[in-house]
Amino acid sequence: MMTTTSAKERSVTTRVQPEIEAIRLLEQRLPASRRSLRVEFVEGLLILTGRVPSYYSKQVAQESVREIKEVLQIENRLQVIRD
Repeated sequence: MMTTTSAKERSVTTRVQPEIEAIRLLEQRLPASRRSLRVEFVEGLLILTGRVPSYYSKQVAQESVREIKEVLQIENRLQVIRD
C-alpha cells in the first residue's frame, strides 16, 4: 500500500520540523527557561519569543537554533526579565 501526502501536509511538516528541532535544542541548553520560550518557523525565518533571565541566555538561545539547516534567518524577540 502506497501512502501519498498532499502539498498542504508537506508544507505543515516542513514548517513544524524546524520548530520541533528548535524546541529540543532550547530545552537542552536552557532547561530553566523552556516554559517561557516560544518558537515559530515561517519560510526560513525562525522567530524566538518569550522571556529569559539574562542577556547571556538570550544569546545562547539564538546560537542554539542557528545550527538548524532549514533556518535561514533568526528573529530574536526574547525579552530579558530579571527576577
